[in-house]
Amino acid sequence: MLMSPFSHLIRLLREKRNLRQVDAAELLGCERSYLSGLENGSKAAPQSNQFVQLIIKRYELDNEEIESLMDALKRSRRGVS
Repeated sequence: MLMSPFSHLIRLLREKRNLRQVDAAELLGCERSYLSGLENGSKAAPQSNQFVQLIIKRYELDNEEIESLMDALKRSRRGVS
């Protein structure tokens, strides 16, 4: 399965912060299986920005990372033009 830009980037952001997937899921308040699905592309990028805002806040993203994340999200959303 081909990973979406969003999937690839959220994994890189997690790894950059030296977080294990289980720890990142706890930090974000979601199941590890959900985060895993997002990272490997088996789950579609979230349609709501609520989860994306959690990533921004909990990972303490800088402006460049936020811009990259929003761009990746836009390019990855299925069925949205």
